[in-house]
Amino acid sequence: MKGYVLIAALFLTAASASAQEAWRDTTASDTGGRVILKESSFIQPVTPRDSILVADRLLYGFELDNVPDSTVLAFPQIATPFMQDVLALPMWQVDTVKVQKIRANNARLLNIRASIAIQPFEEGTYELPPLFVQRIHPDGTVDTIQFNRQTIEVFTMPVDTATFVPHDLRGQIKYPVTFAEILPWLMGFWALALLVIGLVAWLTSRRPSASWTSTAATSSGRPTSRNSSTPA
Repeated sequence: MKGYVLIAALFLTAASASAQEAWRDTTASDTGGRVILKESSFIQPVTPRDSILVADRLLYGFELDNVPDSTVLAFPQIATPFMQDVLALPMWQVDTVKVQKIRANNARLLNIRASIAIQPFEEGTYELPPLFVQRIHPDGTVDTIQFNRQTIEVFTMPVDTATFVPHDLRGQIKYPVTFAEILPWLMGFWALALLVIGLVAWLTSRRPSASWTSTAATSSGRPTSRNSSTPA
């Protein structure tokens, strides 16, 4: 959707606030355009929460409705740091959020949403600098659109001393052993026991019996002698 808008980078060499003021004055006097004030800026946390905390990333931007698709918008280069204790990512994010077609001349009107990412790193109240964009008409005239400032209040993560009570570190939680955890070990133990019993039985069955050894020894002995006193 970004292809509907042609973005020309406008490089500023002075500081952010003074450069924007000089840009506005030059545009109004040299290009025959107008300075237009709009109240459509916004500040939006990337991570939704009730308050803005230190190092939160915020989207600071504006919305333009019913922009003809042939309009050229020139976005200024964003300085970083954006202001004292506030950093900015020097890249515009521009999206076309709605396209409306006009049947009479087959033209299209676009709703544009543009923003930059900023991060405050100190607690306090900040009045952000206003955002600007140039709108270049087909006849070469350039309008400078200035959007209203936004004010943010940044907090650190507070500790509720009224209800906070320090506690000692606790040891690791020990859960009871369940039968399902023991069952694989029991099955392994019984399988090993049955294997040992079977091996002992197999070795016992292969040994010669004791009765067979005793009979063989008796048959191979000397003959029994007769009593000499017995008459022949």
